[in-house]
Amino acid sequence: MLIRLPGIRPGDVQSHLAGIGLLRVLGEQRPEWNPFLRVSASLDAAVSVDVDALQFSQWLLDSYHPTPTISPWNAGSGLGLGYLPTGGQKTSATTVPALDELANRNADWHVTLIRARRLVDAACADRWPKQTLVRQARNSYPDIAVPWVDACWTPRGYDTGQPITVNPALGTGGNIGRADLGAIMARRVLDIQTDARSERWLIDALLGTHDTPLVEDTEGHLGAIGLVNPWRWVLAMEGLIGLCSIPTYGLRHPADARAVPVVIPEATPTGTATAGEATHELWLPLWDEGLSWPLLMSTVADTGYLGAVRPRRAHSGAARTGLTAAMSTASRLPDPLTATARYVCAVRHGRSPIYLSGEIITTGREETRLVTPTELAERWGVTPSRVRHILRRVKAVDRDPTTGANRYALAEAQRARETQPGQGVRSDLHRGEKQE
Repeated sequence: MLIRLPGIRPGDVQSHLAGIGLLRVLGEQRPEWNPFLRVSASLDAAVSVDVDALQFSQWLLDSYHPTPTISPWNAGSGLGLGYLPTGGQKTSATTVPALDELANRNADWHVTLIRARRLVDAACADRWPKQTLVRQARNSYPDIAVPWVDACWTPRGYDTGQPITVNPALGTGGNIGRADLGAIMARRVLDIQTDARSERWLIDALLGTHDTPLVEDTEGHLGAIGLVNPWRWVLAMEGLIGLCSIPTYGLRHPADARAVPVVIPEATPTGTATAGEATHELWLPLWDEGLSWPLLMSTVADTGYLGAVRPRRAHSGAARTGLTAAMSTASRLPDPLTATARYVCAVRHGRSPIYLSGEIITTGREETRLVTPTELAERWGVTPSRVRHILRRVKAVDRDPTTGANRYALAEAQRARETQPGQGVRSDLHRGEKQE
């Protein structure tokens, strides 16, 4: 059955991530329903499942298993342990009552909480550094909780002995300032499981209506300032955890230690965000046809979506800024994906970071397409040596991941060709018009 979801729309980071999170939980917990989701820049979002809308919504309300987001390495987790910026341990009196109540209601949270508390006891007794605690948490957590660890930290550091690095999309190891995202997730999960308004919140989140009073929350990380729909927030976190925990193949070079899926670590100022305010960029996929969660995962992981996760070999690099990511997107975005939404994270007046409204970057644009000299030679009908002569003053954007050949912005290459002396071509005249 095809169920339209007008509440899932690109441009709003929380709504966009909620759609991806919905696909993830259906794909992982109800694969027998053959779930497919469309999140498009030009078409209404829709999900296809082998059940009717009533059974679909009832499963979300009664049988959905939220990802346990318990962070024993954070002082705000409520487990009594934290770490100083210098690396030393500190005790924390922060409590999160929602954790114990969730543990009583959900077996996955119960097992994860028991193991996290054992790890904290061992870490305090043996004075573990944070990296050891993170690694032990990943080793001992149940499978459903491992994506939370992988989303907060780059997995490549666990077994190589290199310092672990954080994923900026989830703050500094799952917390933003003093706000622990895992503890906030626990409170929101408790809301959707115990509050009488849960069903109406779910309808509002999926259909885009605003008929139910929201919950007060000062956390603005995902675009919700002051008020939040718990269902939209929980699904958005599921989507963010799913995307950021996807394994990135081929990362071998230390320079790629901060390269994580869908995150561009060097933000380009845009709109109202200045250079001093923009911290990083989140690039989320869009597609016009129904896509399953396994296919979306493999697309992000195997093809090096956006270049941010490209293998760092002698002839390959990772997109570090929004400009190079836009060019990479337009030239090599894999077939299932048709566009991306770019969200810039900004910090203003010392407050918590927030993702600004997104802009859509579509594929196939001539002005952002990347081409190699061989492709230009075929396109222009000239020899490769002539192409190299034309491009001698054009800076290459990156290298082709397969051949290692330099790649250039097509628009710049065209301008360089048109301004060549003696070619009878001027940029201020129409092509093919005879010159005097």
